[in-house]
Amino acid sequence: MRPRETPFDAHVVVFRVLHTSRDPEHSLPDAPVLVLPVEGGSVFFDDAVIQWMAVADPPGGRIIGYQVIVETDDDGMSFTVDLGRDARRVRVPPEFMDPGTEYKFEVLAIERNGNRTASEREFKTQN
Repeated sequence: MRPRETPFDAHVVVFRVLHTSRDPEHSLPDAPVLVLPVEGGSVFFDDAVIQWMAVADPPGGRIIGYQVIVETDDDGMSFTVDLGRDARRVRVPPEFMDPGTEYKFEVLAIERNGNRTASEREFKTQN
């Protein structure tokens, strides 16, 4: 029995380095300053609010929004929401929260060029 032959096409990719006089945008936004919940604090599972202070626009950039991520190690579930530049708080849906559970949350400031900077903290829900 003869091995089966399979035809294939070969492609050659040529890369060309482009030069520009404009500096790439490397400005990173400051990390959001977290307000609530306090580090290691506890909240009622049906009234969890995450709050932060506004982040100033970085030099030559503009903050376009924030992303909030809430996670727990217990079940691997996460709650993620994207918010506009004027947002300073978000209420976590009680359907996501469980009493007596530890959570970690992050608030990311998003700059128009895609750069992101995050702050994170942990809290626990009351029984």
